[in-house]
Amino acid sequence: MKRFFYTATILATLGFSSCQDFLETTPDDFVTPANYYRNEEEVNAALAGVYDILGRNQTYGRTLWWELDVADQFFDNRSNAIVDMSLNNYDATDTKVAGLWEALYLGINRANMLLENLDKADMPQDAKTKVLGQAKFLRAYYYFLLVTNWGDVPLRLNATASVKEVNVPKTASRTIYDFIVKEMEEAEAMVDVTGTKSPNSTTVSFKYNHSGRVTNTVVQGILARVNLKMAGAPLNDRSRYNEVIKWATKVKESGLHSLNPSYKQIFINHMQDRYDLQYRESMWEAEFASAGPGLSYEEGSLGVTGGINTGDPEIGYSYGIIQILKSHYDLYPVSGPRTVVRTNVTPATIIVEDSRDTRRDWNIAPFYYSGKDTVAYSKDQIYNRKNGKWRRIYQLALPKNNNSSPANFPILRYADVLLMLAEAENAVNGPTALAKDAVNQVIRRAYAVTPDRNTPGAGTPDDVSEGVDQDQLLTIIQEERAKELFSEGLRKFDLIRWGEYLYVMRALSSQIAVSAPSNLVYAGRAATNVTEKHLLLPIPTGETTLNNAIVQNSGW
Repeated sequence: MKRFFYTATILATLGFSSCQDFLETTPDDFVTPANYYRNEEEVNAALAGVYDILGRNQTYGRTLWWELDVADQFFDNRSNAIVDMSLNNYDATDTKVAGLWEALYLGINRANMLLENLDKADMPQDAKTKVLGQAKFLRAYYYFLLVTNWGDVPLRLNATASVKEVNVPKTASRTIYDFIVKEMEEAEAMVDVTGTKSPNSTTVSFKYNHSGRVTNTVVQGILARVNLKMAGAPLNDRSRYNEVIKWATKVKESGLHSLNPSYKQIFINHMQDRYDLQYRESMWEAEFASAGPGLSYEEGSLGVTGGINTGDPEIGYSYGIIQILKSHYDLYPVSGPRTVVRTNVTPATIIVEDSRDTRRDWNIAPFYYSGKDTVAYSKDQIYNRKNGKWRRIYQLALPKNNNSSPANFPILRYADVLLMLAEAENAVNGPTALAKDAVNQVIRRAYAVTPDRNTPGAGTPDDVSEGVDQDQLLTIIQEERAKELFSEGLRKFDLIRWGEYLYVMRALSSQIAVSAPSNLVYAGRAATNVTEKHLLLPIPTGETTLNNAIVQNSGW
């Protein structure tokens, strides 16, 4: 089952449950930290509660890759929507802002409780150490999401013991980043090793047959991401680039991860509940699963909120709220016309005009549904196109719920690790062979359009050339990140750390005003509404009301 240990746990205890669950308990089955954490089974149930935060709608179920990532790639197509995070028109009372804050601190509190009680469990020390590493890493990761989106936040390192423990001041973001790095580095030596590769052959043995568990290469990859953020705005600590190189190189040299030759297959696998056990490109995933007829509490919304809109239950219902901006479409080079394919319900790639980059017509659906038919967009219909990265037509789990899907979300992919390595190496040493090779691996996979060029390493005319300088290579890496990691919750993150978010959004507002069809000029609302305060989220009203020691972020 996909959510490898999220289900059938005792989350109805220790404050993990819904109100209904709590009301249905009896004195005989109510437990507290004092009489829990007795053995490995109870500890694993508590650890499941820490992981569980990743699969909530407020995190990777929806908010982190949709509303919170609106930038220059896509827009909210609800023409009547005026107030929403996706429109950069919200305030401290916004429920999505509060939901993300509360979910992350809930995960932190669960981790704190587990860490405080782990020693008393009767279980092997090795197993206890692995739990310790995962709990420390997840707590640090939740703080990374908090500090990235809010800046200075309260640093709570003890489980809440009383409802009166609310007046906690902010801690400086630099202090929190240092804490995150320290905790993750400690965790890296504690968690399971992802796998082993025979030194004299290509034989690889993995610890798990899924990508839901935090293992050592996952920690290394996320440490690269954390340090990359520290190297950019707002800290601008360029010394952290060396740490990015160190951790990304560890992942690369492990030999355990590689690029899947087919870009689209990564996301088809997500929709089909399949783990890529050969390439392991999708290194860490927020896990979801089909909950059965009429149920959706274990599902996310990939392909539903932002898929190719249709009301057909066989294809898979999708609202199609996410539409494409010309600024993103134009990143992909075009080489000429191609035959348009029409199909019935059978999956197929529909291409209006050929791009040398195979990612374009996968990320950006080049067709829409008319009944069960697919109809190609004209070359001028750019703003009409939908996010096609996760397509419900490939979903195998039945029935297909109207409001959710079982597709896992990729928190970390190996392609991202390569691009982080390329960016950091270029920042420190310029356009070296290492930097160019890392980005070229990603480019070559994207341009592998024929069977004889279907293996990373085959050359293409679009490789980074020998004559590129440092600034040019940075531009190439930035564009590759936009195309490769489209709709994976990292675009706004990248633009902010590069110090380009405000500039890009202001330019985008002007571009949309002159390039969008008259009936879609509202696509520029999010860009037009942006001000400097949107570099951070507001502290939720619920927190400022209860916490007398906290100060609201500037501008909110």
